[in-house]
Amino acid sequence: MIKLEKLDRMLGRKFLRLSLSEWCVISAICAYAAVFSAYTIFKHVCFQTYAADLGIFYQALWSTCHGKLLYETPDMLRFNTSGCFLATHFAPILLVLVPLFALFPRAETLLILQSLVIASAAFPLSRIAKEMFGESAGLFVGLSYLLYFPIHGANCYDFHLEAFVPLFVALAIYYYERRDFRKCLLSMTFLWATMMEVTSLFAAFIA
Repeated sequence: MIKLEKLDRMLGRKFLRLSLSEWCVISAICAYAAVFSAYTIFKHVCFQTYAADLGIFYQALWSTCHGKLLYETPDMLRFNTSGCFLATHFAPILLVLVPLFALFPRAETLLILQSLVIASAAFPLSRIAKEMFGESAGLFVGLSYLLYFPIHGANCYDFHLEAFVPLFVALAIYYYERRDFRKCLLSMTFLWATMMEVTSLFAAFIA
């Protein structure tokens, strides 16, 4: 069996910054994002998405674009009388999404974004495995992540901020292992802006 390193040299990939295995992972990421974007949009047009939670995030972003900060009504029926999403979940990462949503103010924008973000975590995960165990391990880990059924389940159910967690955690670990603490801190900041409780657990883990 030809090792990936030898195949890289045979194909002249050493002249590129990315190795053959990394190009394979990137191709798999693109394929995953395309398939799951199409599938979740198909579910949406077939009326198989719901107020909780796609409707909540859609309304919160739409309201922000029209002058009411992260205002949404579904949670008002339960416990959030203020109507501001931040009173339910403190997740300022939503403010980062406002410019994109302002350009493409559709529910489909959130579904495509979710698929892209979930898929993108495969790249830093493959890089971690590659640097620790070699090219083949990097490819295996990247593809295994994309084929992991629980990830598919999360991707197929509406839109959730938890979808951002794998990417930010993977980036934080990757930069921590490389001792690039500035980028690690930046990744953890985005993680904190997404889910505060996850950041606390992760910080305790790497401390």
